[in-house]
Amino acid sequence: MNKKMGRAGLCYLMVNIVSAVISFVSIAAFSNTMTTEQYGLFTNFKAWGELLVPVVGLQLSNALVPARSEFQEEGRFQRFHLSSLRLLVTIGFIFLLAGCLGGAALRASLPLIAAIVLFAFARSAMDYYNNYWVIHGRYKLYGASNLFYYIGSFSIPFLILWLAPRSDSYVDRTLGFVLAAVLAVVPVMALELRRGGRMPFSGVLRDWKYAVGISWPCIFTGLSSMALGQADRLILKALRGESEAGIYGLVYNFTVMVQMFSTAVINMWIPQFIHLYQEKEYKRLHREIGFYLSFITVISMGVFLLAPEIVRLMSPEDYWSGIPMTAFLIGGVYFHAAATFSKYVMTINKRTKSQATIMVVTTGFNIAANFLLIPVFGMTGAAFTTFCAYGLEFLMSLAVALRIHKEAVAVREMGLCTICLIAAVAANYLLLDFSLLRWGLGALLGIGWLFFQRKKIKLFFVRA
Repeated sequence: MNKKMGRAGLCYLMVNIVSAVISFVSIAAFSNTMTTEQYGLFTNFKAWGELLVPVVGLQLSNALVPARSEFQEEGRFQRFHLSSLRLLVTIGFIFLLAGCLGGAALRASLPLIAAIVLFAFARSAMDYYNNYWVIHGRYKLYGASNLFYYIGSFSIPFLILWLAPRSDSYVDRTLGFVLAAVLAVVPVMALELRRGGRMPFSGVLRDWKYAVGISWPCIFTGLSSMALGQADRLILKALRGESEAGIYGLVYNFTVMVQMFSTAVINMWIPQFIHLYQEKEYKRLHREIGFYLSFITVISMGVFLLAPEIVRLMSPEDYWSGIPMTAFLIGGVYFHAAATFSKYVMTINKRTKSQATIMVVTTGFNIAANFLLIPVFGMTGAAFTTFCAYGLEFLMSLAVALRIHKEAVAVREMGLCTICLIAAVAANYLLLDFSLLRWGLGALLGIGWLFFQRKKIKLFFVRA
């Protein structure tokens, strides 16, 4: 790990820590200024917008890692990048036009449709640029764009809530998310396209064919992933009402903070993965996977220690019935993060169809299990289904990666981390009413895992 990569990794981590803090404050602010029904509408609006992200953006960010590996010359990769931006803008414009025409024909709310499409386009562009900046170690741009989005997505909706408290127009509450996402990435995209100048149309088409050839299966991956993350709330709303969906949405958003930490850790790992994979340094790759995954495990277990008390602290009593879900939802976040290490083996080998198949199967299982468990167990059934679905994703991804390139998969490290995580989830759920015992047992698991990993952690910092 060189100094630039070290600084980039620290930046990714700090940006995600600040973003997690902003998310925590926003959850507390919105939950205390909105009823559970309003919060349910608010999260469902976001859910529908996020479901469009994979389609509007064609998941072009998934073509960056194979392209970086294949196009060694920097100028060639940069031309591919500019071609991908042109394709992203073209598809976004087509969807915006089609949405407005369809909305007019159906007499739907045009501002609502336009807001959803713009949000989906901006979020897909942010996903693309985040991958691009991570690959190149451009941590300053990564940090500035993401901080702008998270600060804006909190401050603008809160300003609207202050000006129009308890309004029935939940669309206004999403306006901040739309504006923040657009302003965080569109100016950067416009500047790059302007500086890039004209390119031969034949070259652009060749790059489009390459990018779409890799990314199109990822559209189904992205849709399935979004459906996996959002379907439980939509089904819960349909079967149990907006109030339970709002409570579930608040606890689910709380787990996003853990997801931000895991995303930061994985962003630190991606450039190293590309380098070590190309150099066939599989032993060091296993060691670094073990370190990064152990860090995610420790963070997850640390959240287990405080999650019930934090939910009580940051939200009114109406939301406390969602506390038993925290262990399952955070456990699901861990499984999704752990599966990423296997997915990158598939991505660099251009096996995106395998990723799509895994996510379609996982999502189908999640939806079917939600319809079975939610009528009986309500919110807790939805959370347990999410935990099992992401666990299935982890196991299937691991199995496929082993078939593609067994030497690059750290089976032992993943297995040990997963055992510790499952033990923490079980302890947290069974000991919800015994705070001190739960904290003590969770701390013992975390300290024990750190002790077990001490040699690998030491080696990691020596090499760094």
